[in-house]
Amino acid sequence: MVGVLDAEVTAGAAWQSVTRTPEVSLEAGVAYARTAARSGHPPRTVTQGLATPEQPLDYLLAKTAETVWEAVTSAHSDLEPYLVPVRNYTAALAAKTGLSPARDFALGAITERVRQEEDGWPDQPGDPRGTRTPHGTGDSHLCLLARKHEAEDYIYRVMSSTPT
Repeated sequence: MVGVLDAEVTAGAAWQSVTRTPEVSLEAGVAYARTAARSGHPPRTVTQGLATPEQPLDYLLAKTAETVWEAVTSAHSDLEPYLVPVRNYTAALAAKTGLSPARDFALGAITERVRQEEDGWPDQPGDPRGTRTPHGTGDSHLCLLARKHEAEDYIYRVMSSTPT
């Protein structure tokens, strides 16, 4: 339980270190995923009920990043269970900020997560224990490129069918 709480605190600190005023863009999605990865843990934010546009922007950004991160990382699992939260949070974010910024933020988080995997995970200096080798090397490598494309396609479909 302590590890989960540490990850939640770290994710919150990661977001605050990215920007004081929440930004919704491709670059912000990349920055959020990159900063969260420095902790060595995926982003985690305590869920606050159903996803609605009335929730704070920083919360919706954190949950969007968390859900797309989980979807793209689920390479050896069925993708379908991960898509419902992606749809819910990206739709709430889109209702709050607009379609393009919400879509771009989600795509940025996905892109950075896959870049980390392809370059070797975790993307941080220090203790090499538990890290994976770069793309195409070693047994511990988990290629996320196929899942990345599936998750991106889903986000484009969701965003094209989401009312503004």
